[in-house]
Amino acid sequence: MNLDGLHHNGTREEGPEAVPWSKIILSEFVRLSDAEKQRRIQELEDAVRQPINRDLEHIDAEIAVLELRYQMSSDTMLRRLRDNKIDDTPDICRWHTLVEIRDRVVQAE
Repeated sequence: MNLDGLHHNGTREEGPEAVPWSKIILSEFVRLSDAEKQRRIQELEDAVRQPINRDLEHIDAEIAVLELRYQMSSDTMLRRLRDNKIDDTPDICRWHTLVEIRDRVVQAE
């Protein structure tokens, strides 16, 4: 787990919001059972992923709007863009970017 970017008050900045990191004190953590350590670590990982999951839901919603507007799937749009069968308008560029971001985040999970 990457703890870079954590602030002294136990938060990680995510835009205008601060996401709670933990109230775990290291000296107490080392005395926990292995099972309890794993539970606490899982809680931390879940807390870090919550903003990512919200972002993915937002990205998926934007992609769905574009798919409806242009009456084609993202796969079709990417293929047509690659084959120069559609112009790279601002909407198409944004759509392409959203699909790329979504795919990279999903692959990283």
